[in-house]
Amino acid sequence: MREHKHLRKIRILLDVMYTWKQVGPSTSSDEIDDFQIALQKVENIKELCQEGVDFHIDSSILKRFNLYYHKYNTKRQWTTAN
Repeated sequence: MREHKHLRKIRILLDVMYTWKQVGPSTSSDEIDDFQIALQKVENIKELCQEGVDFHIDSSILKRFNLYYHKYNTKRQWTTAN
């Protein structure tokens, strides 16, 4: 069975976001609200990709997902120890 070409990367993004939610830095309520909105958007696109292999994801959405990855990736966070 074929899989959507972006589905693997979306799963990786979701893993990064779930990790940030568990061990992420202390944040304000606005950042948490923004995170919840972003997480819902990614989960919705993941469901659409699972339903249809030929689902077209707009390039602006892919760029936004890339920004989410860099924002929520805890391994790439800048600290004073770097």
